[in-house]
Amino acid sequence: MSIWSNLSSKVNIDENALQLRALSCWILSELAKTDQEITGYIQKYGVSSPEMLEQMIREERVDGHPAWEDSIDWSNLQEYRKELLENLASTGGNNKDDR
Repeated sequence: MSIWSNLSSKVNIDENALQLRALSCWILSELAKTDQEITGYIQKYGVSSPEMLEQMIREERVDGHPAWEDSIDWSNLQEYRKELLENLASTGGNNKDDR
């Protein structure tokens, strides 16, 4: 008996539904971490997007290093966040009505 089927029987939730819930919880946790990192950049630079940060760098209002690296990381975080949201939607979100 797998851990999923064992747990599923103990909590009386379909095994597939339980796996989807677990995946949804993991995605929500990753979203929280990602949002926290993005918020850090917003607070650090006082702008709301990596594009605005890049503009500040071009205008020499901030030092290019480490701002360029931060803008790349910020852009990657936004893309990762978008993928997480798409995956969350495909799992049905955090649906609690799947017994």
